[in-house]
Amino acid sequence: MNNNKMLWGPFCQNGHQFQSSRIKLFQKYHEGVFEAIHTYIDDDMGHYRVVPNRIIYFTAARDIFDFLKDEQFLGNPETQSANISPDHVERRIQLIKKDQRTFNSLSDEVKNAIADKNTLVYLDHSIEGWDNILFDRVCEIFNIPKERLVWVTSLYKPYNNPPFTEVKSIYSNFWEYHLQGFISRDENNKRMFEKQIQYSLDKKPRNKLCTSYMRRRRAARMVMAMLLKQNDLLKDMYWSLGTLVDGNRDIGGILNQLDSTVKTLEITHPGVLKQDTIDWAYSIDKNITCDNNTLDTNLASGFLTWEHIFDTKFMLVNETIPRHLSHDPKLRKPFLSEKIYKPFAAGQMFLVHGCAGTVAAIREKGYQTFDNIINHSYDNEQCPVNRANMVANEMIRLSQLDEHTWLKHLKNIVPELKFNYELFINCEGTISTMDQGW
Repeated sequence: MNNNKMLWGPFCQNGHQFQSSRIKLFQKYHEGVFEAIHTYIDDDMGHYRVVPNRIIYFTAARDIFDFLKDEQFLGNPETQSANISPDHVERRIQLIKKDQRTFNSLSDEVKNAIADKNTLVYLDHSIEGWDNILFDRVCEIFNIPKERLVWVTSLYKPYNNPPFTEVKSIYSNFWEYHLQGFISRDENNKRMFEKQIQYSLDKKPRNKLCTSYMRRRRAARMVMAMLLKQNDLLKDMYWSLGTLVDGNRDIGGILNQLDSTVKTLEITHPGVLKQDTIDWAYSIDKNITCDNNTLDTNLASGFLTWEHIFDTKFMLVNETIPRHLSHDPKLRKPFLSEKIYKPFAAGQMFLVHGCAGTVAAIREKGYQTFDNIINHSYDNEQCPVNRANMVANEMIRLSQLDEHTWLKHLKNIVPELKFNYELFINCEGTISTMDQGW
């Protein structure tokens, strides 16, 4: 079946407002398995439409089905940078068989509903940002054709496009709404935001340039850390870099990752890193922090370091860049985690080290990106190393602005900071649950 027939309504670029999709969960069959309805606005006149099919919705699908938990099996091995084991195919087959047994353990009502050719199966995988997914193998779990699968993701494709076209797909603002929930529940965050705004209006001096938190030492973040070090920027930042976190106490794996990163850069971008910078990276054998946080705790859920925010001019966001499942940079389909939304809760400008198109996506979602002060041209760069270098170069330029200019900027952008905060704090979740039954 061709895409023109398979994709319709809220699943294709046909003039509807792509961000208008709203999913309501009502009848709960099992933990994480619901009946649902899907509404959307289909034109500029604001007319609401309802997806006519019956919908069985799997929330946090990766927690239910093991095949969806590991990017090395879920993704096309031809696109992966990680080493693939010789028994990769057999292990994938066994995972799918295990998930088929899990599916068969569900109630007859759910299985019969999915067996109906008019039922759509929604799999919510928005906690991850993986690409190049083997959708045909996913469909084997449910014994359905790809035409009846709807993939719910945190990957955002700008210009009113669906994230995937091989199957029906919609973008979910899972991480935006997740962070908003934590921020809004703590009244102290509102007081701190107002304090931050007042500091800007009062032209309170900021002693540091920015914050930059890199708890998990992913390869891309290590490249960013080395570029910041090489350009003598770290001394003007509140920053952290994890080495042994999440229970990992083996430095060997960290060094192997660094070996691979350095060797790759020597081939693809010779000379981009100086030897003393590389030596500095190899000398790090423990977590680096700028406060009492040990980095053993993941602070994704609403934690803001206000003492750093009050003393910095902007935030360098180190977005989650999905590993292994490579993104075609020409597609500009970034993963939007909670990290990109923290500047809006904190009342700050931002640069972002993430996937190409991240700033464009945030701008399209309605947020102010302060283009008159910050040069976000790095957002269009397809090469990740060049993009990281462009971020570092923009950091250098911003670090050279005098204090008077900075205080003027921070005061002048207060309306935009307030706008971003209100847009963020009042955002609605793509997915919600009805309080009562249908």
